Amino acid sequence: MAEQMKAVIEMVTQALVEAGGAPKLNVRVGIHDMPKENWGIAGVSAKDLGRWSSGAPPFGLYGSWRLN
Repeated sequence: MAEQMKAVIEMVTQALVEAGGAPKLNVRVGIHDMPKENWGIAGVSAKDLGRWSSGAPPFGLYGSWRLN
């Protein structure tokens, strides 16, 4: 999983550089990995719904950048 997260950070950074014109050194990416028990759909936890039973939980991706 650590290698996947590293790849996501690299790819999101590159996307912000290319699409947003941000200098690479100004890009910050954070990944919030969330257990299935801590989020839900329509009032039911994702664990109870059986979502992501493959063991790959959802994550939130937060990015920020400055153009100069």
